[in-house]
Amino acid sequence: MLVTVTILALILTGMFALSFKKPVAAKAEVSQEQLQQLLNQALLIYLKATSTYMDISEQTVTLADFNSDSLPIEAIFDVSQTFVANFKTPDDDPMLAGKIKWLENNRAKLTPNEISVAEVLINQTRKQVQESMTEPFTGYSNWKITADSAEDAISGNFKVYLWTVLEHKLAGEIKNWEITDSLLPQITEEEVYKTFGDTVKAATHAHQIFLENMKEQENTETETQTLIGITAQGFQYNYNAAANYANTYTSNTTRTVTCQDQRTGKKISVRHDPSYYNTSEYSYYACGDCANYVSQSLHAGGIPTDSFWYPGSEKWVSATNMRNYMLGEGYAYRSQVADKGGFIGYGDTSSSTATLYHVLVVVQVSSGNVYVSAHTNDVKNVLFSGAPSPLITQYYSIYPNPYQG
Repeated sequence: MLVTVTILALILTGMFALSFKKPVAAKAEVSQEQLQQLLNQALLIYLKATSTYMDISEQTVTLADFNSDSLPIEAIFDVSQTFVANFKTPDDDPMLAGKIKWLENNRAKLTPNEISVAEVLINQTRKQVQESMTEPFTGYSNWKITADSAEDAISGNFKVYLWTVLEHKLAGEIKNWEITDSLLPQITEEEVYKTFGDTVKAATHAHQIFLENMKEQENTETETQTLIGITAQGFQYNYNAAANYANTYTSNTTRTVTCQDQRTGKKISVRHDPSYYNTSEYSYYACGDCANYVSQSLHAGGIPTDSFWYPGSEKWVSATNMRNYMLGEGYAYRSQVADKGGFIGYGDTSSSTATLYHVLVVVQVSSGNVYVSAHTNDVKNVLFSGAPSPLITQYYSIYPNPYQG
């Protein structure tokens, strides 16, 4: 199929004065293949501009779907990128730099406990950045590129959308082959600097809750709530173990089941392939396995089960109740940015008591980007683009060493 494009040419004549001839219409024929190439070129421009801190060793862009029969012209692309972070030193990472700068400027205002917690968080971030600089990571993403017309495609005018696990969400615009707006939730030094104080307070509070719970248990002769895995030497949360577990037991499947949306009540198609799940140890829930999967990952990272949080319990399989348990026990705290080994919730409000309609595991934070894995919808190492409207993104981090005996 050929698309007819009208090109108007204005001809300038005269040495000292301009005189315009009547616009002359010319026809240029653009094939579907050429349109596909134009939309592909737009995506490559966007990917390059948003990969500033990435040393990409391999990148694959695959056309998954294309439509030019109606407007807007639309193409869907699957992208995989294998990369390491290309900072000269870990402290050049925007997230780490923002935390370090905040502590330098606010140390005199903090309590000893807050200073200690801030240093723990900074050291954890530094370790993660060092790993991202040396250990290649392969992330996946799904993009939709649209042009309102063939003329716009030729002129370099496009809208860029990133799949949010539930829908494609506007991620930016390109005009005249230049990015004019990028809406990806990339982590910046300025953003981290502004919010790290709240994160430190939340982490300090969580740490204190945990310590008080442990002291209470140590002073109780008859223990009705048995924690499995905490010894007198304490325990260390292993964010890599949590992320590795998450990536072992999910996939970027295209298999779907039909489910009822918890929030809207509408029938929706959900990506779900239990052949990748850890069915030898856990049951699964075809239309709502997200919290069950996140709980498994957190447990693999070192958080112990007890008589309230265990496989099959309401606090294990319900997104809202699981979040409430993690906060209430001092394992998790509300953060302003994502942390590897933590989780992300889709809330109906921004409150930490909001109902959560979906949760995902953070499996990598690198080069300003966040990658997640999840069940129902099943995804693995997928670039995170924020909660779908009208839901609100909520970040929850796990304090790295909540107890020292």
